[in-house]
Amino acid sequence: MLADCGVVFLGTPKHGGREEAGEGRGGEKRGEHAHLLEGRGTPLFFGQPEENKERGARRKRKAPGQLVRYSDEVISSWQVFTLLSGTVFTSRRLWSAVLLYWILALMICLLILHLESEASHLQYTSFKALVDYLSTLIGFLLGMYVSNSLSRWWSLRMHIDHLWGCVDDLCMLACSHVLDDNENVELSTGVLLPPVPSVSPLSDRWPRQPSDECGEEPEARTCGKSDRRAPEPSAPERWRGEEDAGRGRKKAEENGEERNTGGAGLDGGQSRQAMTRGNGEERGRLEKERKQESADERRVLTLHLEEDEERRLLTKSNVLRLILRLGMVTMNLTFDAAERENGDLTYLQNAGLLDEQEIRLLQPAPSKAQVVWVWLSQLSSLLAKRGRLLFAANTTRKWHEICARGRGEVAACWAFVETQLPFSYVHLLSLLVHINNLFLSILTGVGAAACVSQLAEAYEARATWFAPPPLIGGPPILATSVATSPPGQAGAGLSGRSQASVRVAGDGGGRLLPMQRTAVWEVAQMLLMHLMLLIVIPIFYHGMINLAQTIGHPFGYKSVAFPKDLYVHRMEAECSSFFTVGQAGPPLFHAESYPSSVACSPSSAARTPCKASFWSSMGNFLAGRRGARVATDGKIEAGGLE
Repeated sequence: MLADCGVVFLGTPKHGGREEAGEGRGGEKRGEHAHLLEGRGTPLFFGQPEENKERGARRKRKAPGQLVRYSDEVISSWQVFTLLSGTVFTSRRLWSAVLLYWILALMICLLILHLESEASHLQYTSFKALVDYLSTLIGFLLGMYVSNSLSRWWSLRMHIDHLWGCVDDLCMLACSHVLDDNENVELSTGVLLPPVPSVSPLSDRWPRQPSDECGEEPEARTCGKSDRRAPEPSAPERWRGEEDAGRGRKKAEENGEERNTGGAGLDGGQSRQAMTRGNGEERGRLEKERKQESADERRVLTLHLEEDEERRLLTKSNVLRLILRLGMVTMNLTFDAAERENGDLTYLQNAGLLDEQEIRLLQPAPSKAQVVWVWLSQLSSLLAKRGRLLFAANTTRKWHEICARGRGEVAACWAFVETQLPFSYVHLLSLLVHINNLFLSILTGVGAAACVSQLAEAYEARATWFAPPPLIGGPPILATSVATSPPGQAGAGLSGRSQASVRVAGDGGGRLLPMQRTAVWEVAQMLLMHLMLLIVIPIFYHGMINLAQTIGHPFGYKSVAFPKDLYVHRMEAECSSFFTVGQAGPPLFHAESYPSSVACSPSSAARTPCKASFWSSMGNFLAGRRGARVATDGKIEAGGLE
C-alpha cells in the first residue's frame, strides 16, 4: 500500500534487503552481475535477514525497512494523513513522553476540581505568559538544532557518494589503462608496444635470415661465413645445464682425489689416516655445497612458480574484479565502523567478498576500511612493476590520488560519526523542552479545571465528589457568561456586556437562555484549545528532537538511515557496466570509412547532420506524393485490365 502511495521501502522481512517497488538506478535486478564475483565462494546476496542471523538478534530489521524514496505529490496531498511508516509518529519514546504529559494534566485537573470549590475563578494569566515565552525561545533554538542536524546528514550523504565515486573512478581508470594478456608496454616510457606476430616453432627456434648474395636460403647456403647461432636456452634450461656441469666437475675432482688417496696408501698407516681424515672433510664440504645447491634450485623454482602465478592472477579481468570486490568491501566496512561493529567479518566471507586470509589480516586492524584503500594503492604499484599499466607513470600517480581521496572520504565519515554536537548545547535544549512541556501540562490542567467548573455551574450539574454540596436553603446558583475574559479574572458578570445574571429554575431542569448558551460555547472552545495545545506542542517538540538525533546518525537499519545494501548493489551494477559495455566502446570505434558520395565531411557528419533547405524538402515531399499517386493509378489500371 505504501508503494501505491508513492513511498518505497527497502529490506522488508519478506523481500530481504531489496527494493519493493521499482528498480535500481540503472534498472538493474538483484544478482544481475553476480558473475563478476565467481570463484570467490558463494554468490553475493544483499538479503538482510541472513546477515542479521549471523550478526546477532539485535540487528534484526523491523518492517517496513528503510525508506528509499517518496513522492512529493503524495506528501503535498491529503494522502499525507494516511502515512505512518517512516515518520516520527512510530517512535515509542515520543508517545511515552506525550502520554506522561497527558496523565499529569489530567491528575492536576481532577485534584483542582476536587479540592477547590471556586475553580471557575482561578487566575493563571501570568503562568500562561511564562509558557508562551519559553515556547518562543525553544522554537528558535530547536530550529537551529534541526538545521545543523540536516546539514550533517547531507554532508555525510555527500561523503558516501564521493566514496562511491572513488570506486567508480578507479574502475574506469583500470578499464582504460590495465593491459590485456596479449599487450605489452615499454617499461621505460610506458608506451604500448606493437603486437608480436605469431611464428611457427621451427622459425622460433631457427630464425630465418634474409637470403644473401648467393640467393640461397640459410639452411642451404655455403658461400660466406654464416652468423647463425643456436638460440640461447631459456633460464630454467640454462640453470639446469650449469648445475649438471658443476656436478660433473665435482665428481671428477672426487675421483681424482680418490685415486691420489689410493696411491698414497702405500706409504704407511699414518699417511693413510691423514688422507682419510682429509677425504672426510672434503666429502662433508661437498655434501654441504650439494645441499646448498639443492636449496637454491628449489628457491629458484619457487620464485618461478610465484611469478607464473602472479602473471596468471594479474590479468585484466582479475584486476577489474579485484577492484570491484575491494570497493564493495570498503563500503561495507565504512558502514560497519559507523555502527561500531568492527568484530565480525564472516558475513563478507559468506557473501564472497573476502577470503580467510584477508579476514585474518583485517580482523585486528583498527581502521579496516582505510586498510582496504592501501591494498588498492599497492595494486597499482604491482601492476606498474610487472609492466601491466599503460603510461605507468601518469596512471600510477592518478591511481594513488584516487585511493588517497577514497581513504579521506572514509575518514571524513568517521569524523562526522564520532564528533557529535556539543553536549552542553543539546542537554540545555532537551532540558528546556521538557520543562516547557511540564509547564504546559500544569497550565492545561488548571485551565481545563476552570473550564469544567464553569460548565458545571452553567448546567447546575456539579457532582458531589467535585466539591461539597450547597447548604440547604442557600442562595440559588448563578450562571454567568465569560465571553470576553478568560476564566478566573473576575466574579459574576465576566462577560463585559452587562452585570446581569440569569436565575436558573430551582429544580435545575430549565433550559439555558441565549446568554448562557453563548457562554457555554466559549468555555468549551477554551477547553478544546487547552487540550489541542497539550497534544500538538509536546508531539512537535519531542518529534523534532527525535528526528534531529536520528538523522544525525544515518547508519544502521532505521527507516531514515542510508540503505547500505542498495548502495552496494548499485555500485556493483555501475562498475559492471564499465567492465562490459564501457570496454566494448561506442560504434564510432569500429565504424567504417565514410563513402565519398556524402555531401558533408565525416567530421561534420559525425557532429551534426546536413541541413536541407525548405524548398528542397518541399520538392522531395511533392515528388513522393507524385510517385505514390502514379503507383496507385498503375495498380488501379492493372486491376481494371484484369
